[in-house]
Amino acid sequence: MGNLPKKASTNHVPKRLRSRGSTLRSADSPLGRPDSEKVRQGNVMTARVMILFLLAAAKGIWSILEQPGSSIMELHPTMQRLLQLLQIHRLRIKMKDFGGESDKATLLYSSPLKSKKQMISFCCLLLSYCCLLFNKVSLYSNLLAHMSHS
Repeated sequence: MGNLPKKASTNHVPKRLRSRGSTLRSADSPLGRPDSEKVRQGNVMTARVMILFLLAAAKGIWSILEQPGSSIMELHPTMQRLLQLLQIHRLRIKMKDFGGESDKATLLYSSPLKSKKQMISFCCLLLSYCCLLFNKVSLYSNLLAHMSHS
């Protein structure tokens, strides 16, 4: 398997955190149960997503990845490698901050932003995502119109 570079900081992930009792994924064992076919398939899917994210970045295509706030996907070896290769922007939001009733957290990972226009697009995308979550359809329509003119 070769020598992997040192893991990126995982201070935000509590040691006790597990995605599910059935996967046995944790900060100490991010790949989970090696005897579970579903867990192996999930690990392969995660690796494929990281390859697509890297490919998009190499082509200059801005992309964003969303995960539940409790996700430990960031500890997966391919995500660790991606974090070392690219300047990934990580944002933690709470549904309540955008009009939701819940404190549920969401993690957003963005490929490098190279321009003010990309930053504006990122903000509009984030707001439109939140609008859809909270059924603010008229605000979502206004954001789409703004994005098409920028």
